[in-house]
Amino acid sequence: MMRTAPKNIDVYIAGFPDDVQAILKKLRLTIRAAAPDAEEKISYQIPTFYLKGNLVHFAAFKNHISFFPTSSGIEKFQNELSAYEGAKGTVRFPLDKPIPFDLISEIVRFRVKENLERAEVKRKMGTTMNEFDAKANDWDDQPFRRERAQAVAAAIRREVPLTKQMTALEYGCGTGLLSFCLQPDLKHITLADSSAGMLAVLAGKIAASGLDNLNPLKLDLVTDPLPAERYSLIYTLMTLHHIRETDLILRSFFTLLGRPGWLCIADLEKEDGSFHDPGFDGHHGFDRAALAAQLEQAGFTSVRFSACYEVPKRGRHYPLFLAVAEKATNSHFPESQGHGLPDHANHA
Repeated sequence: MMRTAPKNIDVYIAGFPDDVQAILKKLRLTIRAAAPDAEEKISYQIPTFYLKGNLVHFAAFKNHISFFPTSSGIEKFQNELSAYEGAKGTVRFPLDKPIPFDLISEIVRFRVKENLERAEVKRKMGTTMNEFDAKANDWDDQPFRRERAQAVAAAIRREVPLTKQMTALEYGCGTGLLSFCLQPDLKHITLADSSAGMLAVLAGKIAASGLDNLNPLKLDLVTDPLPAERYSLIYTLMTLHHIRETDLILRSFFTLLGRPGWLCIADLEKEDGSFHDPGFDGHHGFDRAALAAQLEQAGFTSVRFSACYEVPKRGRHYPLFLAVAEKATNSHFPESQGHGLPDHANHA
């Protein structure tokens, strides 16, 4: 059994029986041939190909291979993939049937073209990867952001039985506005973000407050190993729509929760693409039913939604939902073995 995060794709593949290894090796070669300039890496604790951003991922399960070409890859080839089970950004190929390597190659070539085109748009617009670093110092100056944090905190209190014995993780914390609202209700909060600028502002705020139950952490779950700690509560505010691989991040959240555990996601309702500037390559909000299905597939139960705020922007108001999902004490869904996926990914 593969119980630790693999260091590279060779190590990942070696953890499976010979017959599964043969399929994974051919899948790897198929992807490499379709994307010869892509970099191989481990992301979300599984094999990943990277070209101007994550391109595709794959993972072996007991009875199938999961292929993750992002939601755009699934949508583009929905007719060709209609014979297979899957979700918004995932397709499952049964191990007892032929793997459609030619179709996989075609999907990968589409994703290469898509990533390169998006990178070119960003280059022409001068978009940089540290845009949140640049905004960090003035982030809290917008009154609506403080109001939004307070509204989301109130919604979380209504849906989750918070106690002073609970530990929490805020992922994509920014300057910590939401966690400062919730810290009186919790034992300890880890505030994680990938922006050094945001974390620097946050560290200054924590030092000035004198609070001892807030801890900033530089963390990117796309590339970093999962933390060893397990939490009673994980929450995000306007973070999920920036992460293209929704299925994978939800699985990581499931793994990072103890039992019982709660996940709270405050984010945009499905919108027409006007919320962000042209060239944005995340999600234009979420359809509630589709996100609920992804949460359930990741192992969560008792999924529910409520309206929690409206963001004023460009003369409009964009509604936000709060999605709450539970990792129950008696959940039948298997635990992760350390690589961000449930243990039916292992061959034992």
